[in-house]
Amino acid sequence: MKRIVKWIAIVAGVLLVIAGIGGFFLIRNMQSMMGGEVELSYTHEQHEQENKGSTVYMTAEITPKALMEIYTALGTGLEGNQTAVKLSTGEPPASNYLDPNLIKELVQSVNGTIVECNTAYGGSRSETAMHYQVAEDHGFTEIADVVIMDEDGSATIPVEGGTRLKEKRPLIL
Repeated sequence: MKRIVKWIAIVAGVLLVIAGIGGFFLIRNMQSMMGGEVELSYTHEQHEQENKGSTVYMTAEITPKALMEIYTALGTGLEGNQTAVKLSTGEPPASNYLDPNLIKELVQSVNGTIVECNTAYGGSRSETAMHYQVAEDHGFTEIADVVIMDEDGSATIPVEGGTRLKEKRPLIL
């Protein structure tokens, strides 16, 4: 039994060393990609001193009315013919999305269009036609227009003078 515990401790120690070395190289690689050492130019403390703290808007009541009250309290009315509202329309049968009835008034008050992209992983939202069907099944098409932004594909744009990147993707068409 002591022998097994000893081997488990040795393996755990080796794994910790490997993880530490991997983390070191990951950070070095990220620094290299960003052009050198990573430095904080603006700290949270500086923000608090300059802004006398942050204003937090919250409610314990999760209702359409409370959502509208918080939006109104922000005092930043959105103007224009269309406002993109990015959210998840959820995976079938019914998971990981906001109830359309909760957000309906807010989305409509900003003349919102619900926007989303097809998923990179499998599932019902990886293909455009099924993605629109999921949005309809979950009630989003009843409250606003829905646009799958990459339904016509994607494109790349060249990165001029890039040291690592030669192109940026995807550009949604």
